[in-house]
Amino acid sequence: MRKLLVVLAVMLLAIPVMAQEEACDIDLSEVETLLSEAQEAVDAGDTSAALALIGEMQAALETVTDGCITLGQTFEAPDDSFSFSYPDDWVFGEYDSEGSDLAIVFVGSSANAIEEAGGNEPSLRSGEQLVGLFFGTLSTFTGGEAPETLESVIESMIGDIKDEYPNISSVEYFTNNDHRAGRFEFSGDTFAARFTVIEYRAGERYMMVIGIAAPDEMDALRPIVDAIALSIRVEGRL
Repeated sequence: MRKLLVVLAVMLLAIPVMAQEEACDIDLSEVETLLSEAQEAVDAGDTSAALALIGEMQAALETVTDGCITLGQTFEAPDDSFSFSYPDDWVFGEYDSEGSDLAIVFVGSSANAIEEAGGNEPSLRSGEQLVGLFFGTLSTFTGGEAPETLESVIESMIGDIKDEYPNISSVEYFTNNDHRAGRFEFSGDTFAARFTVIEYRAGERYMMVIGIAAPDEMDALRPIVDAIALSIRVEGRL
């Protein structure tokens, strides 16, 4: 029995250690069930059954972190107002600030993705992703109007794009690091987009996180955008 427990401990330690900034839903319930069954087989003296169950555990552990996004690089705004993390192999594009009203940052999976940041109709190659973060006052996002709630802010933004991009999903409201947030998706002929709005001070200051991918590649984009949004830390401008 001790030998089995040592083997299992080594297997569990072999699970990759993820960075702190991680969008990851690790479910070990299947592994736990197999472990219990293997232990029962050992206690019953059925070594063959225990070894078979250990083999199933190894297969389950190999896929347990599938879909996890590790964010190994961190950007900190020069004025220490905010920071966020992004994937190891991504490219930093640019940072632009208009005083305290607006800060803009782009990161992408390639130099080509970064070059598409300035276009109204971005066209990314298959497998590429681009993420832009916009942190600023409400007036910068609504043209001077002042909606009073997160819901009305998002409704205003959808109203600005729905004529050009009618393929818009319903809005999902959630909590992002204890801050109210909402997100929706839309697409054009050359791109798919995931749009997240995070409220840091109701009616005054917001962060927009916009992820762009090639058409029909939203499944690959979602976990990356969500991981970056979870990594955001806002400091000085609150």
